[in-house]
Formats: sequence, C-alpha cells, structure tokens
Amino acid sequence: MSISGEPLTYPYDEAAARLGIGVRTLKRLVADGEIRHVRVRGRVLFTERDLEAYLSRQGRGGAPAPRGQG
Repeated sequence: MSISGEPLTYPYDEAAARLGIGVRTLKRLVADGEIRHVRVRGRVLFTERDLEAYLSRQGRGGAPAPRGQG
C-alpha cells in the first residue's frame, strides 16, 4: 500500500472492476498488448497509471464520423 492507503498495483479482478470490464476482456487486452502491466513473481499487476493511460487512449478514438460519412 502507498502512503495514501491506496494500493500501488491491482490484480486482474480489481483492475477489471476499476475499468468496468470483465477479467477475460482484460486478459485479452494484455495478450494483445493493448494495456501496460507489470509482472511480479509471475503475477500480472496494473498500476493506476496503466489503467488511466488505457482509458485515455480509448477516449481519443470515440469521435463520431463526420456527417455524410459512415
């Protein structure tokens, strides 16, 4: 835990819950290289920064198509 009481890293289940997705979806994102993570003694863990960076990248691609196209 950090000084603020928040964990430094999150395992799959907690990271998936924070993103609002399922664990299987998160595992697929890891396998596809779409989300950063760290490995500690074989465990896959995610930092808050990893989760925020992933969400930030998702927000950029969500613009609607221009009128008359799409």
